[in-house]
Amino acid sequence: MKFLLGVATAFACLMATPTRAEVVLDTYLTDVICNGAPCAAPSFTVLMRPGDVATLHATLHYHYKDDGLLLASPGYYQMDWNGDDILFSPYESGGIYLYSNICLGHSCQPTPDLMFTGSGPPPLVLGLNDHPDEITGSVELFSQATLGPNAFPELVTLFVDYHPVIFAVPEPEIYGLLIFGLGLVGAAHRRRGRAERFMRLRQCR
Repeated sequence: MKFLLGVATAFACLMATPTRAEVVLDTYLTDVICNGAPCAAPSFTVLMRPGDVATLHATLHYHYKDDGLLLASPGYYQMDWNGDDILFSPYESGGIYLYSNICLGHSCQPTPDLMFTGSGPPPLVLGLNDHPDEITGSVELFSQATLGPNAFPELVTLFVDYHPVIFAVPEPEIYGLLIFGLGLVGAAHRRRGRAERFMRLRQCR
């Protein structure tokens, strides 16, 4: 039991250690504009009066690189809010999901007086092919709220956000590191067993 616990601990430690994969997806935001003026964060709260329109814009920059290798098992990208449209990825690839105040899923209840438009599905999918890629680009994120003419004044928070996802084949040295770690655990267990047997023999004498 102790040996199995040691193996599990070693495996968990190795898997928790950051590893270098063959897919790189770097991202950052610039030019965040709230109601026409620069703002520090990609979200802000504004008091809207009947007929008001509030806007939030930002530019997302990305750099993507892969080796175009075949995955051991396909990953997939959800192309809409409801999960009705799925894009499977048999090769190394990356995707960026864009978010804003809009909500288009089955569980959303539309508000008649307050309407949102903005960034959302489908995700930006990169490198979905069997050859190496290196791509640099940018995409606009935005959110807009419109308060109806017969509504009461309302505090509204606008936001934009994004979530990068990658599907990668681990580097060969990751497997080597795992095997080496398991070997160390096995050696330590054997050494402890010999020491315990030696101590029992001494006590018998």
